[in-house]
Amino acid sequence: MDASFLRRFDIVLELSPPTVAQRRKWIDKVAGDGVSEDLRDRLARTKHLSPAIVTRVLKVADAVEPESSPVRDDMVTDLVNDTLTVQGYGEVAPSISGLGIYPLDYLNTDVDLERVVDGLRARPQGSLCLYGLPGTGKSAYAEWVAKMLDKPLVVKRASDLFGRYLGETENNIAQAFREAQLDGAVLLIDEADSFLQDRAASFQRWEITQVNEMLTQIEAFKGIFIATTNLVETLDPACLRRFDLKVKFEALTPDQAQHLFEAHLAMLGLEATVTESLLNKVRELTNLTPGDFAAVARQAGFNPVAGAADFVQRLAKECGLKKENRHLPIGFG
Repeated sequence: MDASFLRRFDIVLELSPPTVAQRRKWIDKVAGDGVSEDLRDRLARTKHLSPAIVTRVLKVADAVEPESSPVRDDMVTDLVNDTLTVQGYGEVAPSISGLGIYPLDYLNTDVDLERVVDGLRARPQGSLCLYGLPGTGKSAYAEWVAKMLDKPLVVKRASDLFGRYLGETENNIAQAFREAQLDGAVLLIDEADSFLQDRAASFQRWEITQVNEMLTQIEAFKGIFIATTNLVETLDPACLRRFDLKVKFEALTPDQAQHLFEAHLAMLGLEATVTESLLNKVRELTNLTPGDFAAVARQAGFNPVAGAADFVQRLAKECGLKKENRHLPIGFG
């Protein structure tokens, strides 16, 4: 609208989309126990989802699959996705990784993670940079922080923030911080190196303005902001100064690796097949992370694990595919 028209209105009100907490409240009311906790969380984090869409989709699900089940969850997700796609709004938000089987005992960091949460509980404002190898639990820890503080978690990835037009990415970055501020949420930006690369190495003006916008928003944000990256060495020096705390996430220690291995064998009912030799092989694997265990556990869903030795073989293969391990043989003799 022309600025001269806007000046003639006595009141101008912005009707913002519901916050995550508001969406979760009416989704719980409408859906109840008819869908899983995970799906309710995903629906709540889907920005353009309206109560009318959820209500209509649930009526269809009630007629076809009235009982709560994974099949019903899939049906609801597909129907909502179809509606959102037609409207040009994408799809239902993805599941957050979650700690799953991994308590904090299986995260290997250079700070006390529980003390960090205690500090944020006392003063709920700060910016954290979580860096280290992929699969070490950085995003999962951000989810745990939000749960411990009883706050919603707003998750943004590169696909959510990058825009095709000049200035669109900067606007999306600003909107992400605003959304988290309005919702009283913890804001997580995964793979933040996409937006915080060293400006000295930038060749395009838009690359620099994106970094500038991110730095400005971090400094002005009055809530809890968490960024994760596997490439901390590429970050702009000015951005590192903006983070109140930098936490390094490293590969599992030998003891952690063994305990997590034993926990997975128990979960799969394979603990009877373990030997001392296999435990030693697990302890000797290089750069083993919780993400490697999660990958093998997912494989087990469609490619059953034959026993403890098979599980170790698969872990060794995951480790062998990593860049820093590619000179090592995959598997063991």
